[in-house]
Amino acid sequence: ASIMLFGDRLSPRKLQQMGETLYVRNLRLAGKGASGDATTTLPLADGAAGPSLQWDPETPGSEMLRTVVPWLLLAGIALGGFTAFVIRYGARAARTAEEATLRLAEAHAQATHLAFHDATTSMPNRVMLSQFMMERLSMPDCRLVVLYLDLDRFKPVNDSLGHAAGDYVLREVGRRLKGAIRDHDLAARVGGDEFVIVAPSTGHLDIGKLCERILETVAAPIDFNGGQVHVGASIGIARSPEDADTAEELVHRADIALYQAKSDGRGTYRFFADDMNERIMIRKTLED
Repeated sequence: ASIMLFGDRLSPRKLQQMGETLYVRNLRLAGKGASGDATTTLPLADGAAGPSLQWDPETPGSEMLRTVVPWLLLAGIALGGFTAFVIRYGARAARTAEEATLRLAEAHAQATHLAFHDATTSMPNRVMLSQFMMERLSMPDCRLVVLYLDLDRFKPVNDSLGHAAGDYVLREVGRRLKGAIRDHDLAARVGGDEFVIVAPSTGHLDIGKLCERILETVAAPIDFNGGQVHVGASIGIARSPEDADTAEELVHRADIALYQAKSDGRGTYRFFADDMNERIMIRKTLED
């Protein structure tokens, strides 16, 4: 049989190329007597020991590190940049969502406030007044006193000084009414220059004192633009359960008593009486 052998000479150049492939430095034929961790012997076909290879072990894998580390650094930088972008975008999105939530909450609070409060004076309006009265009337043994107020001499303020002065007077009167009542009472503006005060569980004598205090505080001069504005008030009074037992009827009968107070000279208060409606109708007929 014929045998063909192919051989390649392990020249220093080929050993260097082999070392670069194996990521070892300065691969070479070992000298006689060489030994150590950086030495290996090539076996021959018959099992005999062949030549020995040796390389520099001081920095094993340095070639691999020089090849791989730059890519790792680039990957780390890219990952860090992406992470920073995600964090920044997430933080911005969180701030945007938080701001939107706050704006929505503010809009809801403002809408709720406008639904239950008068725009000019920020006092409770008819809606809150009705809700307040119905809640109190639903309580066992609850008694309500309703005072219906109308300002005297208010129209000349609007006519001579303008609506800005009129709005200022309304706000000041509202502030004074709040200061004249108890914490658990309610003062509301129900339109124009009309106000309603609801006082739960007030006795007859206390009502008179409350009305006198309100008339006095409303009649005090109001400073405006270096001058003084003078208004007054008339008050009509209705009580539950003597006069009515529903919120609507109590306000209506207090309004009737208010008409009587204004007819009797203004600047005073009157309690509702059953014959008031008949007297008012007679007076209107005579006036017509």
